Amino acid sequence: MLPAISIEQLSKRYQLGVTHSGSVREAVNRVLAKVAGKKQSPDLEAIAKAHPNRVVGDQFWALRNIDLEIQPGEVVGLIGRNGAGKSTLLKILSQITKPTEGRAIIRGRVAALLEVGTGFHPELTGRENVYLNGTILGMSKAEVKRQFDAIVNFAGVETFVDTPVKRYSSGMTVRLGFAVAAHLQPEVMIVDEVLAVGDASFQEKCIGKMSEMGNEGRTIVFVSHSMSAIEQLTRKCFVVNDGQCVFEGPSADAVDHYLDRQRRELAQSSDVSTLPRVSWAGDQAAKIVRAELPDLENGKLTGNEPIRMRLGILGKNEIQSFSFGLTLNYRDGTPVGSAFSVPCGPIRANESQTFELQLATTGLSPGHYWMTIGLMRGNREATDVITEVLHFDIEAPERLPPGFVDWNPGWGRIKFDATCRLV
Repeated sequence: MLPAISIEQLSKRYQLGVTHSGSVREAVNRVLAKVAGKKQSPDLEAIAKAHPNRVVGDQFWALRNIDLEIQPGEVVGLIGRNGAGKSTLLKILSQITKPTEGRAIIRGRVAALLEVGTGFHPELTGRENVYLNGTILGMSKAEVKRQFDAIVNFAGVETFVDTPVKRYSSGMTVRLGFAVAAHLQPEVMIVDEVLAVGDASFQEKCIGKMSEMGNEGRTIVFVSHSMSAIEQLTRKCFVVNDGQCVFEGPSADAVDHYLDRQRRELAQSSDVSTLPRVSWAGDQAAKIVRAELPDLENGKLTGNEPIRMRLGILGKNEIQSFSFGLTLNYRDGTPVGSAFSVPCGPIRANESQTFELQLATTGLSPGHYWMTIGLMRGNREATDVITEVLHFDIEAPERLPPGFVDWNPGWGRIKFDATCRLV
């Protein structure tokens, strides 16, 4: 049987300082995004600055010499840092843009969910957009009609199906977009990390649907920063780093490889100024440029003391008041908890300041953890956000409950102190 997806010596090069149309479809999607008032993909120049080894003259290589095969019915994961090249690869697989070198062969009809509202016209209603997307996928009106009720029910937008999509929330748009892509019977489905916009119950619903599609022989390519979702849904995973595929294998091994690489790279320097930011990071009126754990020893913390961190901030514009938002994540991306600092400031343009924060914990269970750090102003409006930083390990306690030789993950991520007395 021929592979559903064959990628051979695939490379993609961009000219820095030039906006390319790529394809008619890419240009149309860019225009629709502007009409809808949505943020665009991360700036190419910023990504190039963070990855100077991929710059040759005034050219940036988003991908270099990618080779991989995905078989029919496989549900595979694709992981890597922001700016690694994942989105470019997905755009090529979705036939939104063309490779500079090599080729990608996709056998069968492709449905892609890459950004919130991709392929939706904001002025059209939900109903009209369902039929529009069906037409784009080459389906007849009768074929779409047979699936229409299932699409609307899955998305939970029955009340709003005749409302223009521009009135939808981002969550509603994602729900409808996924429902359309999943129910219009594609042979290949490509899903970027847009599911992070939906609530937890809908994410579980989507993962269940994709698993069901895989059992039906359909091919799924799934990108996520949630390692738990990757391990739950996929058996095979590719790791992309600096525009190259650096690992291919079982998903659990791929996640370990990815996290180990992250830990090694970030341990070498506290400079986070050039790390790619998340797409919703804000205007960077002030920017997080350094992050370190001063109590870290050989990559480990005790888990019983407050987590102390030092953050360096550089002002681009003057900000009167700002605060920090911190989320502690387990190795698979599952949030353990969050905290928000008291207001700080002001900070002036071109001024650097260093802050020390402490995150009090009652005791973390053994395992690998990392932080997401946000810099916010006003009513918690994000001005800068970095993720997958400040990696550390918590070792198993020397003394465990009687009868146990290792910490059971089923006990949770927080260790509580308990007392017992006879009453």
